[in-house]
Amino acid sequence: MKYKLILCLLLVTMLFGCTAERTAQPSSVETTASTTVTTTVTTTQKAAKTTATTTQKATNTAKQTTTKKMSTTQKPTTTKRANTTKKPTATKNPTAISTTRTDKTHCTVTIQCREVLGNMDKLKEGYEAVIPQSGYFLRNAKVKYEDSDTVYTVLQRACRENGIKMGAKPTGYGMYVYSINYLPEKACGGTSGWTYYVNGTFPHVSADNYPLHGGETIEFKYVC
Repeated sequence: MKYKLILCLLLVTMLFGCTAERTAQPSSVETTASTTVTTTVTTTQKAAKTTATTTQKATNTAKQTTTKKMSTTQKPTTTKRANTTKKPTATKNPTAISTTRTDKTHCTVTIQCREVLGNMDKLKEGYEAVIPQSGYFLRNAKVKYEDSDTVYTVLQRACRENGIKMGAKPTGYGMYVYSINYLPEKACGGTSGWTYYVNGTFPHVSADNYPLHGGETIEFKYVC
């Protein structure tokens, strides 16, 4: 009897264990299924996120490419225009060339007595008529230069070509010009008379001893 009771208890225990196992098994299945679903959802979410990220990157790349293309298309192409205007070539001043050539073949002669205009009170009677109001008998006249010319020979040529009378006499120093256009020395003071300058410089020789080379500026001036 005692053994039968123990055997019954064992059977009951075994039955109870099987029932519990069966009862627990669905829970395990449910847990597994839940885990599977969660994993699937997570994987799907990751995949979706990855896809979204990839799509976003592709979109950004496309935008950048489009922007770059648009920028490249819209930006006007700057091309250098062909320089059709030629840079002017520096040329010598024609006037300077002409003057240089003229200077080599001519001399410029001026004959003036402007100082007398400021000393009319010293001028001897009768000479007022020969003094021009401008003070010039000849101004910047071009006189042809010839070989071996001197100041004296050029003055003679200038006076002859312009109808001006002149008087000169030889001295121990050379030819001395004492009168031009009827205005003689000492007519406007005891030390008045004719002197000359070449290129603005007063030479210390007589006019016939000053050789020329063409192009000089000669001025005969009456000083008081």
